[in-house]
This record gives sequence, structure tokens and C-alpha cells, in this order.
Amino acid sequence: MPVAITGAVGAGSRRPFAPAATLFVLSPLIGEVLFGALPLSQLPFGLLGLIGLYGGGALLVRETARRRGLSAWWVVILGIAYGIFEEGTVVQSLFDQHFRGLDFLGFYGHWAGVNWVWSLFIVPYHAVFSITIPIALAEAFYPSERGKSWLGDASLIGIAGIFAANAALLAVFQTHLFTPRAPDVSLAANLVALLLIVVLVAAPYVGPDFSRASRAELGAPDRPAVSRRQLWWVGFGSGLAWFVGYRVLVIGTGTNMPAGAALGSGVVILVAIVWLVARVASPRRPWSAQSTYALVAGALPTCWLLGFLIAAVSGGNPVVNLAGHVVFGVLMFLGLRAVRRRLGASAANA
Repeated sequence: MPVAITGAVGAGSRRPFAPAATLFVLSPLIGEVLFGALPLSQLPFGLLGLIGLYGGGALLVRETARRRGLSAWWVVILGIAYGIFEEGTVVQSLFDQHFRGLDFLGFYGHWAGVNWVWSLFIVPYHAVFSITIPIALAEAFYPSERGKSWLGDASLIGIAGIFAANAALLAVFQTHLFTPRAPDVSLAANLVALLLIVVLVAAPYVGPDFSRASRAELGAPDRPAVSRRQLWWVGFGSGLAWFVGYRVLVIGTGTNMPAGAALGSGVVILVAIVWLVARVASPRRPWSAQSTYALVAGALPTCWLLGFLIAAVSGGNPVVNLAGHVVFGVLMFLGLRAVRRRLGASAANA
């Protein structure tokens, strides 16, 4: 995965519109619709209220990675900053014990003003499924544009404005920040979160990309490549470990184990996933765009599977929502097949 998203932008390159537009739409479709948080009964208006935040965030992360020539690990790190910003600064779900829809997770594992169990689940989710995977799929669908910047300076400023405006509107009209109806949350926790966001966003600009440096030191790959079938299973198994293992079996309804044990178990699962992905995607192994696709194609259906549980309780008619979620799954698999064909055609032409 690191190799497939790494690459510097050449001067004077054409700014393609279609890939940027695809990513702008794909991020909220995966992050909210496929996840079940925006079921069929809330479309399309629910999507319109979030598309600028999700799509703008994904484009800003990708543009930062491309202009700095960063690896995919930095994309995930910037995705973590996005997750903290959305769920913390904007909607306050990381801190608000009474956040709508959070239920017991507002109290289960709430210490020092932070909903820790929920934070550990949702922030990595956004980093991977709202940011990294949409970027990887958009780049795979337009393989000839993968190494290019998709935004000029003026477009970048415009996307940043859309992102900021959507975030501000959500903060004021949904979260009711800066109004008498603002949630009772920890100011200190919010300030620490903002500081962490600034550090994560600034890090690629103030230091080298250590993952790229390590690849340069290692030289040519000297380990065998992991097969695409194995990578698919790594993605699928990692997704199941997070969604079924952590969210369903460990967290459950908050009665399976003490919150501290659930938090510790989540950390262990997360570290194991990162270790496994880092092992199969080591810079000492050959890697290609097809490798990235195999990993993503395995992980994405696990998000859709958990979405059935979320769509059933997300408001509206549950029968309509679940039927719609089946349709979303069919579209997901058709989309993955289309991406695979584009990659295959690109490899054949090359």
C-alpha cells in the first residue's frame, strides 16, 4: 500500500477534473452511506449536508500527500487528523456524553471529558474508510492520473473553503456550538484535540517522510511479494477484526466487559492490524496498484456488513433502509469490479 500512493507531482501537470470529482463524492458514500449511518431513508439530503466535509477533507489529504510526495502511512495519519476534527471539533461525539445516537458509548469509557472507547473505534475508522480507501479507489480507477496533483492552487483554496464552510455549518446548526444549546463538553479536551490536529497536519511539512527514507535505505525489494489473494484476506480479516471483533464482540452493548478492558482490547486489535498490514506491505516486498486494490477490496465489504446493523437503527423505515443497504452492497461490488477492470486494462496497455 505505501508504494501505490507515493509519488511527487510534476511541474506543469494537467489538473484532471474527473478523479477529483470522483473522490469528492466517493468519500461520503463510503464513510457514511456504506457504513449505514446515512441509510436510504435519509438520502439524498443527508448526503448533501456532509459531502463538503468528507469530500473536501479527502481531497485536501490527497493533495497534501501528493504535493509532499508522502507515503500511504502519512495519508492514514492525516486521516486520523480528519477523524478527530470531524467527530471531535465539529460534531463533538468524542466528548459529548449525550450525543444523539451514541447511546451507552457516551458513558461507557468516558474519562477526563473524552468518550475513549468510541474515539478508539471511530477515529481509525474515518482515517481508513472515509479518507484512505476512497483515495486509493479513486486513484485506481484513474491509474494514469495517480501520480498527478488533481487540484490547482485556486481549486485547492476553493475546496478548503467548502470544507471549512461545511464544518462550520454542521458545528452551528447540528452541534449548536456557540449557541445556548451547545453541548456540555470539556474545553480542555477540545483544546488538546485541536493541538493534536495541528501537530498531525503540520508534521508532513516540517519533517521528512521517514517511510520513504527507509525504503531508500533498504534499496530494491528483497522479499517475495504477497499474492493478491492473500492481500484480499488480510484486508477482509482486518476489517472483520475491527468491526466484528472490536465493535460487536468487545464493545457490544457495553455489558461484555469493563470499559477499561474494552479499550485495552481495542488497542491490541488495532496494533495487530497495523502490524499485519505493515508486514505484508513492507517496502522490502514488491508492491503495485493491484496490490493496493486487493487489500482495499478485501476490507471494504466488512464496512458494508456492519452497515446492516447501523442502518437498521439510523432512523426511518428499517425495512426500507435494509433493502437499500442491499442495493448499496450490489453497487459496491460492481464498482470494485469496474476498478479491477480499469487496473487490468492499464497494466495491459503498459
